[in-house]
Amino acid sequence: MKAVSKSSGKDRRFIIPEAIAAHFKIKGDLSQADKWKAKVLIGNTGRVKVGAWDKVGYVLISLDSNTIIPIARCDEHHCGFEVLREIYFKQALVPREKFESVFAVGLNYVWQDTAAKQVEAFKRFRSYGGSNGIIKGGSKYDYAATMDDFIVSNGSLSVEGQALAPLGQYVISQLEAIARGVVDKRKTVFRVAYDFIQWVSAGALETCNAIDLDERSILKWEREALQAEAGRDYERLAQVFFSFRGIKNNLHNRLRAALNDKGEFQFKRRDATAFWGNLDVAMAEFQRLGLI
Repeated sequence: MKAVSKSSGKDRRFIIPEAIAAHFKIKGDLSQADKWKAKVLIGNTGRVKVGAWDKVGYVLISLDSNTIIPIARCDEHHCGFEVLREIYFKQALVPREKFESVFAVGLNYVWQDTAAKQVEAFKRFRSYGGSNGIIKGGSKYDYAATMDDFIVSNGSLSVEGQALAPLGQYVISQLEAIARGVVDKRKTVFRVAYDFIQWVSAGALETCNAIDLDERSILKWEREALQAEAGRDYERLAQVFFSFRGIKNNLHNRLRAALNDKGEFQFKRRDATAFWGNLDVAMAEFQRLGLI
């Protein structure tokens, strides 16, 4: 079966079988998946009619070749596997390979019994340009990380009892880099700070309730960070991150709420543990940051 190749760089090559290529409107690699379109083939989810164009959410990743199959949002019942079985396999439009489903534009859930296959799918997804999104442990697993963290850990869904979780480590490291950059007046701190705010605004923190996130605050933080960079104003950047209403205190207060949670708060201690790992260690890290 011939295939249509899409690529963006030496190591970012995937194919879509020629027999189904007309079902998709695709430009670039998986880093642009939020702009991709797919034809609705079954219409098992949502209201877009069969035959119409729809946004793409899940992408089926072959574990046997570099084949991928984008799935329309209105076809994503069972994460796109119904379309795979009832249309693509039955009509012999794609090879009968092993596929894993990856949500290309948001949060993915992982399970221990399928971790090995998900690790392989995530590796391929990332090599095709997919974003380093957030993953969470399904069912009983209080675990959250980036996709790359999950790959590096070979699919482990646990964190040592006295350690920070991968997402917690990332946040603390970024806050420390920004704090030291402001103190030392490093020119690079403005870009580090803005990139971190962009990470927050993409919803990465919201998935675990680790920050009291609202659009107005995000827009204000972005605007202030850009203006601080334009004026090389380190004090203004410090206000964005380390003032009473700053980003660090926002995170710190949510952590306090989790530690004090007796069941009456909307904030869930389980979500905080998934994000931070050991909550007492996280609190100690915030206290350390306050001394910089």
